[in-house]
Amino acid sequence: MLTYGARLQSLVVPDRDGRAGDVLLALPDLAAYESDETYTGATVGRFANRIAHGRFVLDGHEHRVPVNDRGHALHGGPGGFHQRVWSAEPVGGGVRLSLASPGGEMGFPAGLVATTTITVAGEEVAIEHGATADAPTVVSLTQHPYFALGGPVADQRLQVAASRYLPVDDGSIPLGDLAPVEGTGFDVRAETEVDGSTYDHCWVLDDPGAGPAARLSDPASGRVVELSTDRPGLQVYTGDALPAPRTGLALEAQAFPDTPNHPEWPTYGDSVLRPGETWSAVTRWRFTTDA
Repeated sequence: MLTYGARLQSLVVPDRDGRAGDVLLALPDLAAYESDETYTGATVGRFANRIAHGRFVLDGHEHRVPVNDRGHALHGGPGGFHQRVWSAEPVGGGVRLSLASPGGEMGFPAGLVATTTITVAGEEVAIEHGATADAPTVVSLTQHPYFALGGPVADQRLQVAASRYLPVDDGSIPLGDLAPVEGTGFDVRAETEVDGSTYDHCWVLDDPGAGPAARLSDPASGRVVELSTDRPGLQVYTGDALPAPRTGLALEAQAFPDTPNHPEWPTYGDSVLRPGETWSAVTRWRFTTDA
């Protein structure tokens, strides 16, 4: 772990023959992370994914966040949590990182205290995000790993337990409808080779918290990661804008993108945090191998 951006920098996992290898993309030094625009391994926030035009209304008050992606605010905007130095303390089996963000930072209301706790037990890595606030605000934190299980991303096989997804416009902003995946290139309910597919989309998980939400496997190494989460959405990104495109695939468990502008969505309330409440999110990665 790195305190800069609360980043996962290395995760070593055996392949089917027991040979250890790092399954995450990483950068060589701090300078590379400081200039990184792809959120490699970082905790992102205050609000993961995009907020349309950097604008949202909460309790009748408009708030504006600086834009950094085609006129929209992405992952908290420029200078988000991925570019902050977090404090760290050991916990059983891992580390807890914490960050205090003052009210008004990046245009977000309320002072916020955020935590990221990452622990390892056997084959499983647990990522727990938490937050408290001193006034009403919006929040959605996630971890942004690029999985590189061994072989090329095009050869990876992806499965997501989702019968709906969020169609987006040219700026990757949801159009509003939760559309069925059936009959589209987003139907990966059965294990499907990534091949030439280009994904930067959010799947609407069928039953968050009830079992594996996604499975990514690598035929070359035999490595498999199963992701379970209590989050309603899973953003899958094939890494097309990486410096070396498509060398890693991101699986980001999170609220739906642009949720602060969609109070009609049933998950809207989960992204609003008020004083006296604690916001939390739990994601688990379980690593195994195929024969």
